[in-house]
Amino acid sequence: MPGIKAWDGAAWSDIADIKVWDGTAWQPPVAAHCWDGAAWVQFWPVGPPFGTVIRSAASPGGDPSGIGGDPSVIWHCDNNTNRLYELSVSDFSVLRESPSPSTEPSGIGGDTSVLWHCDSKVDRVYDLDPSSFSINWYRDSPGSVPSGIGGNAAAVWNCDYNVDLIFELSPSTFDLIRLASSPGGWPEGIGGTSNVIWHCDSYFGPVYELSVSDLSVVRSAASPSTYPSGIGGDSTTIWHCDRAACRVYELGTG
Repeated sequence: MPGIKAWDGAAWSDIADIKVWDGTAWQPPVAAHCWDGAAWVQFWPVGPPFGTVIRSAASPGGDPSGIGGDPSVIWHCDNNTNRLYELSVSDFSVLRESPSPSTEPSGIGGDTSVLWHCDSKVDRVYDLDPSSFSINWYRDSPGSVPSGIGGNAAAVWNCDYNVDLIFELSPSTFDLIRLASSPGGWPEGIGGTSNVIWHCDSYFGPVYELSVSDLSVVRSAASPSTYPSGIGGDSTTIWHCDRAACRVYELGTG
């Protein structure tokens, strides 16, 4: 997230500190937000740089293949155990788990109210019940090997490494809204909200922020290991997983 500047009479300079009057004294705020036209976005304090590791833990399975969520929930799937998980946002421990709908879970995302999932074996995208992991409904994916999915109730993002494309799908029908070429050669994970898209690619290795307006690259950073396989979150939080390291991460968004 960019910092803020003030005019010092000669140039725009970074503001080193912000304080608010609490009625008795000037105090540092917990956070400051601005309206970006669609949502309140935190601009103070400036968080850890984009893509840097804030913390990490071993994944609960042997082949972490997808991750998503928001600051209140982490959804995770593993291709080795063929299971879906809810992880603790405080320490990445397993809160709940369930068998996946098929045998190659490849992506997962959503928030506390919706849960999106994809499986590359049966080429399907799913709407799951967040309370039970049961299937609400499913549909064939727009590609042929879905490798990542995420979003919220307002937007569904999907990627496919066989056709090397990124898709926006309708949350109510999974109809294709639009598509674009992925920025790398092997799109493995995608997530975010209607206001931000996080993406990762296992061939070139970076993590990306993509534009919600045209799916172009806004910025990129090196991933923490060598086989990024899942990513998700919202404008303030990034959850990530890597197959080579067999770890789950929280990354900086700043």
